[in-house]
Amino acid sequence: MYAQEELVLNPYQPPVASVNESELVIDHELFSTFTGKGSKYYQKKWHLLRHGEIKNAGFNPAAMLYGPLWFLYRRMYLMFFLITLVIVIEGLIEYYVFNIVPVNLNQPLSAGNFIGLSVSVMLGFIANSLYFKHVQRTIIKYADDDLNKTEIMKKLVKRKPTDWLSPLSFTVLLVLLVYASIILL
Repeated sequence: MYAQEELVLNPYQPPVASVNESELVIDHELFSTFTGKGSKYYQKKWHLLRHGEIKNAGFNPAAMLYGPLWFLYRRMYLMFFLITLVIVIEGLIEYYVFNIVPVNLNQPLSAGNFIGLSVSVMLGFIANSLYFKHVQRTIIKYADDDLNKTEIMKKLVKRKPTDWLSPLSFTVLLVLLVYASIILL
């Protein structure tokens, strides 16, 4: 027969804290570390959202004003590309299907301007919730790597919450492309 192994405890081994994924999802300290300087603003917006009491985290005026660039600034690259793709497709549909000029400065209430304003307001309303989901996914991803809370905190500190270079680079590239298209036409 097989000998039964006895469980031997090492009294000198440091205690290992088990990380519960549901606790990490609502952990105030992890969220603050992830968001950096803007943590007070987001903590107020996300308080009820973290506990599942509400579905929307309120309005974000910066996301409304800057549109997809806000998502690029917050390092939500996939959302930036998806929103930009939707805006480009919507503009092409306006122009080629309905013959609507996307931006008509002579008519302040034109259809193109109204749709653009509607998209901006919509982004303002969904930005905080999307950012909350992004933060949750990142924290859970680190927890899935079998890291304890201290190691997760270290990784979140190393990971910068914002990126100024990406929106600036995109804006410069877009201006250059528009300028080149005007010159070539």
